[in-house]
Amino acid sequence: SSRRRHTRLVSDWSSDVCSSDLCCGCPSRPAAYDPPDSRPRRSLSMQITALPGSGYRLQTEFWAPQSIDQVFGFFSDAFNLQELTPPFLNFRVLTPAPIAMQVGTVIDYQIQLHRIPIRWKTLISAWEPQSRFVDEQVRGPYRHWHHEHTFEVRNGGTLIRDVVHYGVPGTGIPGGSLIHNWLVKPDLQTIFQYRTARMQARFGGHDVELGDVTPRG
Repeated sequence: SSRRRHTRLVSDWSSDVCSSDLCCGCPSRPAAYDPPDSRPRRSLSMQITALPGSGYRLQTEFWAPQSIDQVFGFFSDAFNLQELTPPFLNFRVLTPAPIAMQVGTVIDYQIQLHRIPIRWKTLISAWEPQSRFVDEQVRGPYRHWHHEHTFEVRNGGTLIRDVVHYGVPGTGIPGGSLIHNWLVKPDLQTIFQYRTARMQARFGGHDVELGDVTPRG
């Protein structure tokens, strides 16, 4: 059945993480786990595309009726990421405050992925205040992770764009795309839809269909 198939894929994905030094120590192999709203409805403000070779691109956009200084100021505090992350990930910033955001800053986090506690280390590889910044995975659950955040003044507010290039374990081998389509992609859809809801609660505004930045009502 599809449920048994999903359980097998979780087991395969979990064993990749548990057998590495990413795992913080889990007592046993986790059971299959679906995050809340585990099959998110399709969003016109989010696209996930398979790329030639080995990897995927996620893109999403949100318009906030706030100044770029206010919006970028919020994102420049690494501890505010916890507000934008769904509770099922049990996200924590491990690096002590204050964190000076600049090129070369390394930040340590802990998340819980399918009940497995995992350390995640990222590097700020680009930092252009009021314009853009990039965080890249140094150590974590993905084969690679490059997340570009850009901010543009649009229609009296700020257009926030996230573009993530990432790869998952098993990419390029038989069954690798199933791990992505059944586990990783639904997780990322849930995570970024939660992020959009939290941005709307904080800033007002709304997500936008990609390429359309006209504010609504």
